Amino acid sequence: MAISYSAGTVSIANGANALTGSGTAWVTNGVKAGDIFEAAGLTIEIASVNSATSITLARGWPGSPLAGNNYSIRFTPEATRVLTQVNTLLATLNNGVISNLAGVAGAADKLPYMTGPSTWGLNDFKSWARTLLGAADKAAGRTALDLGAGNSPTFAGLTISGTATLSGGKLAFPATQVPSGNANTLDDYEEGTWTPGIAFGGAAVGLITSVAGGAYVKVGRLVICTFSITLSAKGSSTGPATITGFPFAPSNEANSGLDISLYLNMAGITNLMGSMPLSGTVATLRNGGTAASADVTDANFTNITNLRGSAVYIAAA
Repeated sequence: MAISYSAGTVSIANGANALTGSGTAWVTNGVKAGDIFEAAGLTIEIASVNSATSITLARGWPGSPLAGNNYSIRFTPEATRVLTQVNTLLATLNNGVISNLAGVAGAADKLPYMTGPSTWGLNDFKSWARTLLGAADKAAGRTALDLGAGNSPTFAGLTISGTATLSGGKLAFPATQVPSGNANTLDDYEEGTWTPGIAFGGAAVGLITSVAGGAYVKVGRLVICTFSITLSAKGSSTGPATITGFPFAPSNEANSGLDISLYLNMAGITNLMGSMPLSGTVATLRNGGTAASADVTDANFTNITNLRGSAVYIAAA
């Protein structure tokens, strides 16, 4: 086995680390880091072999510049390389970090961690944490944490101590309300439309509307709704007049007011007003007088009566 290599010539500037070869084949001839470069009576260890014609020396060339000079590279014996590596490993083991780690008693579902420059401790490392660390991507990581899929995490409960900012400007509630017994918990928000109706004595035989529409907003249990009704035929039913079809049943805690903002083509009305009952989804109409109010009946309506109004009330849920 060859103990040195000297084919070709070399060039290097004074103080430089980059050694350039001409007619050299350093890689294929086994030149390695740790071998010794010799030229002009000087020797320097090789830091790395970059190619067949490029070597980086461990320190700057101390001699005069070389330009096409002869040289020799003395191979370091493998036994010497192994011994150097063993000494490096022993130095590492004796620095306190590795030896102290060896003194930590392992246990199931535990992970060693450093508590100081050379001291170690154990911390829990449960299966879910191992699954998280082993996740292939962020989506798999969210799945491991039960946060749902994609960019829509799901939380069973979330407490925010500061201000919550909705950068998308939207807060969605489920289509079906999940009622809360906590007086300070908002559990519903809904917007929609509803179809109001007129009944006399609880019936609407032959009654026809040309306009019957309404809209509502529900925030928690608070309902705000508007309506507009125009008759084209009042039909044959008789009795007290009611507005029917409100979108949510009111609470039985207290009656709520009904505001009639416009009433046209009605007979014998002094002041039309109404109220929500303690249950059901209908509102009664009253004709207010100077001393008392009376039920509004079919007799007060015509075939072209027009009503517009709004209601604000507390829903049962």
